[in-house]
Amino acid sequence: MFCVLATNDDAIAKHDATYGGDHLRVRVLIRPKAGILDPQGQAVERALPALGFAGVSNVHVGRLVELDVDDPSRVGEMCERLLANPLIEDYEIQHPASDRVNGAA
Repeated sequence: MFCVLATNDDAIAKHDATYGGDHLRVRVLIRPKAGILDPQGQAVERALPALGFAGVSNVHVGRLVELDVDDPSRVGEMCERLLANPLIEDYEIQHPASDRVNGAA
């Protein structure tokens, strides 16, 4: 198994040519709330020692959502209504100042 991290600059350029504007890349980190069962985290925590990685505890598995947005003030609403389940998940919105798309930061 492997992971690939790639950016699609052509897709961003095409989006900007179509819609125009200076977009801000926003990251939303979503993870289970404290006290909520995290079966993925538990499975990873059990598997790591079996693979020779000792000394690992309190593993939690979440997800990262990246968005290019015109209005970053609406990302919280997006999280509440679609991106996260506020009953069982917490989310953290990150606005990296250096992640302007199609323009200077």
